[in-house]
Amino acid sequence: MVFLDFSINNLTLMALTIATGFVVDDAIVVIENISRYIEKGEKPLAAALKGAGEIGFTIISLTFSLIAVLIPLLFMGDIVGRLFREFAITLAVAILISAVVSLTLTPMMCARMLSQESLRKQKPLLPCLGKNVRQDNRRLWSWTGESAESSVADLKRGTQHAAA
Repeated sequence: MVFLDFSINNLTLMALTIATGFVVDDAIVVIENISRYIEKGEKPLAAALKGAGEIGFTIISLTFSLIAVLIPLLFMGDIVGRLFREFAITLAVAILISAVVSLTLTPMMCARMLSQESLRKQKPLLPCLGKNVRQDNRRLWSWTGESAESSVADLKRGTQHAAA
């Protein structure tokens, strides 16, 4: 933003906030694809090259399509156009940097830091979550009528009654 002589105003900060989602999304897609190859038994460097190469076109096309959506904002006139110009350029630059990082730095870090052992040692964030969700679902179904079938029948009757 300093290089483009933009101030830190609400629209620039909003563009950076929105860009956070795109930045994280690009990196996650690349990491997931690389970890899939590592789980299949490939060496980390080969997995990083293959995974990034496989998903590279998708990242590039997504980047260009997102930037293309922002181009009309650059041609808006008056004061609104000047305000949204900073928004569009900030968002476009952040998305472009995200794509470059996702296709260069992320695969390199995966090749250096990921291994089959590190993926196996990963523990779920909340190990009891799956069990608790199943128990809560059982309690919910018993509360709503002892089974899914009776709940669906109740819903069907209620819908028919409301339509009548």
